[in-house]
Amino acid sequence: MWSFFNRDKTKDKEHKKCGVGIAFGGGGTKGFAHIGVLKALEENNLVDRFDKVAGTSAGSIIAVAFSYGLTSKELTKIAKNINEKDIRKSKMFIMPSKTEGLQDLIRNSLGDIEFSDLKLPTSIVAVDITNGKEMELTEGNVAKSVAASCAVPGVFNYVQIDKMHLVDGGLKNNLPCDVLLRNGCEKVLAVDLGSKNLKGTQSGRVLDVLTASLGIVLRANSERGRLLANVLIEPDMGAYKSSKLYDIDEMIEQGYKAAMEKMDDIKRLLGIKVKKPKEFSFKRKNKKPKEEVKKEKQEKPKDKKVKVKETEMTEMIENIAFDIVKEKEDK
Repeated sequence: MWSFFNRDKTKDKEHKKCGVGIAFGGGGTKGFAHIGVLKALEENNLVDRFDKVAGTSAGSIIAVAFSYGLTSKELTKIAKNINEKDIRKSKMFIMPSKTEGLQDLIRNSLGDIEFSDLKLPTSIVAVDITNGKEMELTEGNVAKSVAASCAVPGVFNYVQIDKMHLVDGGLKNNLPCDVLLRNGCEKVLAVDLGSKNLKGTQSGRVLDVLTASLGIVLRANSERGRLLANVLIEPDMGAYKSSKLYDIDEMIEQGYKAAMEKMDDIKRLLGIKVKKPKEFSFKRKNKKPKEEVKKEKQEKPKDKKVKVKETEMTEMIENIAFDIVKEKEDK
């Protein structure tokens, strides 16, 4: 667990080159759309084609679930059983909640596991609130690391890991494509939830203002990842709020549709040949088969035509005219 900016450069040599990584961006409860992306990858047998995974905030939840091997069907069932009271324990809005509820959600779904128990190398992004530095979490307890990445300031308390006081990773890096590239990936598929349909608020309510403000920050911190992504999936999430646990099926469907629209690009990114659609060509109606036409030509007798050149025809006409004139003169 270390910052990109203060890490030991010798560690870079330890990162082996890998093919393609997948980055899941943050976005609060809009993260349900990630499940739809996973469903699309499953239907096309692409889940096992990725070498590394990274996630921020809500994206960190799907990142560890993806790396652990949970299916979209299992994640949908988990999502529909989530209760806001189980996640945010504090009943008063002005009092940030502890993150035990978030940690319990991960433990109940995956078990109390370590990063070493995951099937793929996985990176979770958080921010150390004591110095504002971006931190990459790659070892230790998975549930605690995910809770740290999801700990929105003002909504949740920070999570202490070692000497770090960690909060939502979206404050610095909401779409961690650079994490995968720095760790050796050559190409990155990214899922961005918040940049396409950012909406502000005219409300004076504290929660609405806080949510809109966070959305602006997340959008700004997604731009770097958007530029670095080789293929970018952008579900249309404009109709949904990042703090509400409803319309889960619709959000999953938005993720699925967005992924399917980019499926040919995703396959090319993974080195899979994509068949080109057949080009439409206009054909004459009632056109006879070539064999039938050939047969008719063979059976049809050839007419011998006398072809007369233009010069010969001219000479012939001149001679006739000359003979007529001469005949008149003789008379």
